[in-house]
Amino acid sequence: MNRFSEFASLTERERQLINQLADPPGIVPKNSRLRSEGDRPEAVYLLLEGWAGTSLALPGGGRQIMRVHLPGDLMGMPSLCLEHAAETLTAFSQIKVATIPNARLMALFTKAPRVAALIFLASQRERVALMDMTASLGRSSALARLASVLIDLHGRLRAIGLTEGNRLDLALTQEQLADMVGVTPVHVNRTLRELEQRGVIARHLNQVRLIDEPALRAMAGMVERCTVRDPEWLPAAGK
Repeated sequence: MNRFSEFASLTERERQLINQLADPPGIVPKNSRLRSEGDRPEAVYLLLEGWAGTSLALPGGGRQIMRVHLPGDLMGMPSLCLEHAAETLTAFSQIKVATIPNARLMALFTKAPRVAALIFLASQRERVALMDMTASLGRSSALARLASVLIDLHGRLRAIGLTEGNRLDLALTQEQLADMVGVTPVHVNRTLRELEQRGVIARHLNQVRLIDEPALRAMAGMVERCTVRDPEWLPAAGK
């Protein structure tokens, strides 16, 4: 429940309500789609295990990966305001996911306003991440963009206990990395080699070690964001 408790601690009643939100979880195979652009957005999805992604189709037949989702993330939230989904949700690895029908999610606004506010805050944090990514794509080099991706993924995995020290297991192909940073897979491979040659990362198969995180962060030019915790304007916890 890390996504729900990121901004405040949950009461036992709130935990029970969250547990009742979703349908029983299911397993989705690697490379399968949960939802495609143009589908009716009838639910959102809580990722429990594995890696998934949100992407948009490009006119030339390619795609832009807008966000990599990790365990605890809610997926498909932006299309709640649309008649037809704007994004495609894809399993990048085998995933375990729970479906939350829209009506059940909306009921939180009357049953548990504070939980609804926490979900709203989480969606705003995703919006900030998208803003940062858009700025990176528009103004920085492929080296800086790839450094940003590695720093972001390591930090998010560390927050949910899925890293060992400075190491992360990268469940993304070079093609997927290319679709994130807006270059070709060949350019991604060349850029990863350059990061290795500069001594800031080391690679073995799908494992990446951040050897010099401060230097990598400096290359990325990332703004460090500090999330709000227990803001005074948050609704009071229900009993």
